[in-house]
Amino acid sequence: MLKSSALKSLFVQLDEWPRAFRSVETSGGLKNAQPLIEKALKKQIDRLHFAVDDTGFDRHELRIVVKQTRYLTEAFPKLSPLSPKATSSLKALQSALGSWHDHYQWCQKVLIESDLRPFEKVWRGCAETALHKAEAQLVDLAKLLPKTSDKKSWSK
Repeated sequence: MLKSSALKSLFVQLDEWPRAFRSVETSGGLKNAQPLIEKALKKQIDRLHFAVDDTGFDRHELRIVVKQTRYLTEAFPKLSPLSPKATSSLKALQSALGSWHDHYQWCQKVLIESDLRPFEKVWRGCAETALHKAEAQLVDLAKLLPKTSDKKSWSK
């Protein structure tokens, strides 16, 4: 069990953070944060556009971009340009890509742990099914995304 004073302090600060954040927000202390949040959302959605529009984009990286976009949008729903339907689509796509990634990783384990070989065929089938589902959801999401800022490249 962890008993360090730094850890105790961290937990106290984490418990206090929502109250402190609301206090700063209600006193108007976050007015300067709104443009920064909106800029971060726009940049993240541009990254998502780039990933969605590139058919060769690595699906694991896509999963990460989708996850980051979803969590940022859910953290600041009033500031996000994504519609509720697009946000819901992000969640479904993240789930399908997560299922694909899990099964893919399990198939990689088969290469190391031979006792898992009996599961390989089922896992590969599940991975394929999840990836097909994700690809269909990707098409749906592309239709729901707001216009991009026309940036031609993406950087982390």
